[in-house]
Amino acid sequence: MVSDSSSKSKHHIVLFPFMSKGHTIPLLHLARLLLDRGVLITIFTTPANHPFISQSLSGADVSIIDLPFPENIPGIPHGAESTDKLPSMSLFVPFVNGIKLMKPSFEEALQNIHSQVSCIISDGFLHWTLESASRFGIPRLSFYGTNHYSMTLAYDAIVNGLLSLHESDDEPFTLAGFPWIKLTRNDFDSPLDKRDPRGPHLDFMNEVATATANSYGLLVNSFYELEQPYEEYWNRECQPKAWSIGPLSWHNHQNWKSHHATSPNGCTGLTKSWRKKAQSSMLPLVLKQKYHQHNYVNSSWPGSFYG
Repeated sequence: MVSDSSSKSKHHIVLFPFMSKGHTIPLLHLARLLLDRGVLITIFTTPANHPFISQSLSGADVSIIDLPFPENIPGIPHGAESTDKLPSMSLFVPFVNGIKLMKPSFEEALQNIHSQVSCIISDGFLHWTLESASRFGIPRLSFYGTNHYSMTLAYDAIVNGLLSLHESDDEPFTLAGFPWIKLTRNDFDSPLDKRDPRGPHLDFMNEVATATANSYGLLVNSFYELEQPYEEYWNRECQPKAWSIGPLSWHNHQNWKSHHATSPNGCTGLTKSWRKKAQSSMLPLVLKQKYHQHNYVNSSWPGSFYG
């Protein structure tokens, strides 16, 4: 566990990344950011994913708790504890459904944490952590490492029945909430690229969406200035309230330190978005840190929708 010096921290936050590098890395950047704010951090993972996390957070005062990876998941090879170890991404749905079996171990470990947990930030794919968090009266925030753009466009298309509007997969339709955008079903990944989507993949997506909607909040690895109309749409039409907290990739420890030293008067989208919302009574406890002490903007930020 962590040292005595860290145990004096005001807040203790649990992070639980999904077992995929693209999902894990942004949460590790968030861990660095929170550690710099004096927050006590506990990260849940599995034995095979532990080395990557511990190496990525080398030198950080953080607690990493390993949960046993479920055995005998149909179709999943022994030792494949992350998506990059799967022989085919056709096994994605069995993989995500199988890791739900970690829930009892997760709850047992939560119960054995001695320091009070302020909140749990878990990947959106780990939808079952909401029920675990609720059992212990801990706020759960869902973390999405992508962007508001893709989430809001998919939501708009689904709720307005646009995906079943045309026979042809190539026939364009106009989004109700974004009339300047036209899409086709072929622009969507499976299973939303079907006129009548169904099956276990859609069931999983519905579980993720339901858990996210019932969580305390949604953290997105983006920034308001990049995605203003999409973030505002989400917070007007969807649940829960979303906060842009990115781009988290800039909290690479060495790069952050060097840029901060040379640009003390700048301001990241992350800094601005957190600071602007600091007066909101809806703002999660995790975001009410004195983040204004780190100010930096990097003009080479590429403006991608993917951090």
